[in-house]
Amino acid sequence: MINRIGCSVDEEKLSENELELYHEIEKVSQTVRVLTDALKILALGIDYRKYSKFMLIAPDVNHMKYDSWDPKKELKNITESDVDFCFAFVVECSLKLQEFDYDLKQSYYEGTLDKWF
Repeated sequence: MINRIGCSVDEEKLSENELELYHEIEKVSQTVRVLTDALKILALGIDYRKYSKFMLIAPDVNHMKYDSWDPKKELKNITESDVDFCFAFVVECSLKLQEFDYDLKQSYYEGTLDKWF
């Protein structure tokens, strides 16, 4: 089994207690990742409930890129009001993000930008 950081873990070599601990740590790690993602959205000032609805409605872009994708099948339950909501949400987020004062050049020249990449 490959864990969340890409390391191989041979579960057969773990004792019962180690295996249980390993699975609990993986659950906690997954929960922390989900909470971190939610906090990023909230930190940008985006309404998380609207974001969640948007993510439920919008098709998975990675799925469309790598797999054979049948739009009629995946999009058949999307209504015109869903499309209107998604369009309005994207516009709202775009306007919200424009409010931020990003000074990336300053951070880059000070050498602090490399912490983010």
